[in-house]
Amino acid sequence: GTTFPPLDIQQEVDRLLEATRSTLPVRVELATASNLTRLLASATPDADQTHSLHLSLHSGRGGQCLLLEDDAGGAHFFSLGDLRDLLAATGCAERLALVFLSACATDLAGQIFVDAGAKHVICCRGEVFDAATRCFTRAFYHALCVGKKSVGQAFEIARFELKTVPQVGLRREADKYVLLPMGAELHVATRRELFQNTWPHAVALPAVSPFAESAATAPGKVEDFCGRARELWGLMQFLGARHRCIAVCGARSIGKSALLAELARFAGAPGRRFEGRTVHVAFSAEELDDQTGEDPSATPVAEGSRDAPLTKSTIAYACGAIAAAMPDSASAFEFDDCLSLQTDMRTLRGRIVQALLRLESNNSWNKVLLVIDGLDEMSSDPRFCDELAKVLSEVLIKTERTVIVLGAREAPFQTLGTYKVVCFPPLGPLQPGDAARLFTRRVHRPLSASDLHEAAGEDSNGLPTIMNVQDQNYLLRRLSEHPLLKQCGGNPGL
Repeated sequence: GTTFPPLDIQQEVDRLLEATRSTLPVRVELATASNLTRLLASATPDADQTHSLHLSLHSGRGGQCLLLEDDAGGAHFFSLGDLRDLLAATGCAERLALVFLSACATDLAGQIFVDAGAKHVICCRGEVFDAATRCFTRAFYHALCVGKKSVGQAFEIARFELKTVPQVGLRREADKYVLLPMGAELHVATRRELFQNTWPHAVALPAVSPFAESAATAPGKVEDFCGRARELWGLMQFLGARHRCIAVCGARSIGKSALLAELARFAGAPGRRFEGRTVHVAFSAEELDDQTGEDPSATPVAEGSRDAPLTKSTIAYACGAIAAAMPDSASAFEFDDCLSLQTDMRTLRGRIVQALLRLESNNSWNKVLLVIDGLDEMSSDPRFCDELAKVLSEVLIKTERTVIVLGAREAPFQTLGTYKVVCFPPLGPLQPGDAARLFTRRVHRPLSASDLHEAAGEDSNGLPTIMNVQDQNYLLRRLSEHPLLKQCGGNPGL
């Protein structure tokens, strides 16, 4: 089936918080059918209370459905008929003073909101670039909330800003935005008139983004991450099953580390299964050498021999990396103190288990996710693998809801104690279209027509290729057929 690129919801939320400047209460929910139903059903029918709804999602089948999320973060096709029935069942549409459908081809869905009684609906006709959406959204909410303009004025200001951006290819996108119902005289209400009262359960706008807490333990965002939506969804399904330990394997530089980092960010985001309870650890040979100061070449015994001495500094680095990644930073300092006092390995394992148990205690039913990447850097030493297996086995035995995901070229363990290590399907190369998209994001200069078609060299005169929504699929297809890109074989590390 068709795959859809993950939306950067954190960026969307941060953009809304910045544009509204604390003038509106904001609550963030995942766009699932259950959450949308509960949200609409909780609205009061009182005439003096009005609400806003900002939906950031994809549309499908030419605008005939909205793509909500399923429990694993995949696409749930929510038809226009489903939307119409939901609005009729909840009877809340008349209380929706403002609806912003931040997705391509949402004009049909927007009309359904209007027919059900929504006062002001912003939607799009056709496909729109993400960059255009970011520009329009920020300009609209800033004009409405900070500039104190009417809905109609804010809409026109946002369109004007988009029409005058430096990127020429984005300017035509402004005409795709639509404000329903048609008629400027219908959109003279200001923010103060629209939102005289807030929802009973709404809270004051937080000083920081709701993503701030989850970001404290999450890895940094992977630059130019693309093409792994299906694998990300598959891993979320694995995590939703009863597996306690999962191995993600694949060839060198195939993108395992990028996928696992994005998994930690995605799974630990607000509203998701591991919200605020995701720990990501990435072992590094360079960090190990810097911390231990040891030269592996100086070891006189054969590589991989169990007779080789396992130095305490080596296992200290590994356990310390895991402990330091825990949200309770005090655990890491206490761990270092223990090492200086020659604490045995059992105590070290206990520190890690206690930190995970504290994470589990923060919620009575949600799980904790522990992602350990870079095992290839350490697994050449069987003694180290033995000690790491003891750490992970004790984690699985003494915790109830901690799930472990391991990243390596080959599964480092088959079992951990009594728990089987389940292997996720081996990570393969990117699809040609995704490889081409990744190339356009990483290329060091603008592409020209001659790059895509050698015969066009004289006619193009080196003019850059301006990629718009209408021709991006054609350009990506032509680029994917380029001999040099084919030579990479879909390997993002080449």
